Amino acid sequence: MALYTKSYAWKRYLAMLTFLVALQYVFNIFGLAQLPPLAQAAQIWMVYNVIKYMCPCCCCKADEAPPDLESTLSPLSPNSLKEDIIMADSTPQPKRERLYYLDNLKVFLTFMVITHHVVCTFSGGGWVWNFNAYDGDGDGDYVNYTKTVGTWILTLNQMYFMCMFFFISGYFTPPSFRKKGAQAFLKDKFKRLGIPYVVVSWIYFPICILSSIYMIKSVGSIPGAADDDTVTDLWYYACIPNPGPLWFVGWLCIFSYLYANVDHSEPTVMSCPSPLKLLCWSVPLSILNFALIGGLGSFMYMPIAQGSLPFDILFFYGGCIANNNKWLDRGTPGGLVEIMEDRRTKIWTYGTFILAAGGALPFLLSGPSQEAVVIAQFLLCTLGIALIFYVELDFFRLYFNFTGPISKLLSKAAYAAYIIHPIFVNLSSYLFLKVYQGSTGDDGVVFIAHNLTSTSEFTAEDAQGWLMGGMFTASAFAVVTTFVTAHFFRQLPGCREIL
Repeated sequence: MALYTKSYAWKRYLAMLTFLVALQYVFNIFGLAQLPPLAQAAQIWMVYNVIKYMCPCCCCKADEAPPDLESTLSPLSPNSLKEDIIMADSTPQPKRERLYYLDNLKVFLTFMVITHHVVCTFSGGGWVWNFNAYDGDGDGDYVNYTKTVGTWILTLNQMYFMCMFFFISGYFTPPSFRKKGAQAFLKDKFKRLGIPYVVVSWIYFPICILSSIYMIKSVGSIPGAADDDTVTDLWYYACIPNPGPLWFVGWLCIFSYLYANVDHSEPTVMSCPSPLKLLCWSVPLSILNFALIGGLGSFMYMPIAQGSLPFDILFFYGGCIANNNKWLDRGTPGGLVEIMEDRRTKIWTYGTFILAAGGALPFLLSGPSQEAVVIAQFLLCTLGIALIFYVELDFFRLYFNFTGPISKLLSKAAYAAYIIHPIFVNLSSYLFLKVYQGSTGDDGVVFIAHNLTSTSEFTAEDAQGWLMGGMFTASAFAVVTTFVTAHFFRQLPGCREIL
């Protein structure tokens, strides 16, 4: 395999990304956003590579190396699964500190992804189907507190959770690549990432769409209306391959493929950036990111929101550099541990302020112009992305750097839970509406034709109490049922090798 130098690779990849983003803009201008050609091209590329690397004829023996601990793990799998394996190597190797807190952080992030998608449903925006998008009759007197709180949760999540997923995945990429070799590395990635991506895109997520349409029909169709006044004619959405939340896994495959085509014989030497330096990087990236939000909507299935494409690239590559330079190891000069030991009080204080500001923002900006909301979100997200990275890693290192039966159980199930959670998100929302309607008699939740979002008002007494309580209860229900099912799903023949 011919490898690019790092400087050439950055220029080539940046030019390629710029061209594809511009192409997506053109597609959107001409009304092709509902069936984006780039997304379908990504599907074809993924299927091709899965077949290529899973084919027995694809021999990687010439490039194989001894198996690596991290390389055998899927992106959400624990790095501590094989802690008891004795390496059969006659040469003593220095042992790096086991970062158990990364396992627990990945479990927490998976919790938040599931919760995030439930909150999307209760906030009337995003995800598969939505209700509670009602904002009043335009008089400005109505305040949808559940939607406001949900918007706050979604905004805070967008600041950090996918960035952190990419950082952790990037952190385990260099040792995997070094010890497996390029071909075996890619074969492993397209097995553990590509197979779930293809199965979800072509089978599982279409089933989720069909089940959502059935659920909407049973709780939200217009009573006595003709079929063309309901949402039952949205079945064609299920005919379009869609990875749903596994867009993250697809992009990990892309990043891994690009990484494998670069010469890493001389690793990048770099100290962990200070919060101020990361903030300086975040400002131009946030400007670019918000420009993309207005023009793209999504890009090869990646939702373009606060803290998305530019930051996902930055954090994945930052994770690769972090491993090579031991940023997370205790005693590394200029590492994250040293930075937090010196400035913990200041950084945590600023982080708490950002959290409080994020909580107050939706309430303070419920009436101002859209421009004011965008400016406030820009400032909040720029600061939040620069600080939450340090606070979150430091918090889990201090208080969750342990392992045990429950921790291992959750860590093992996290990747499978991420994959299968959409059906449980839909189910939890459906059960809430059934309980709400049965208890209050409010049957006015209506989904109009060709629309998966209901703008109907919840008119029952204490409707906001029902919605607020339902949002948190449905989130807990979805998290528990997803992880329990994921645990047993991994016991099926062949699943553990991938999940």
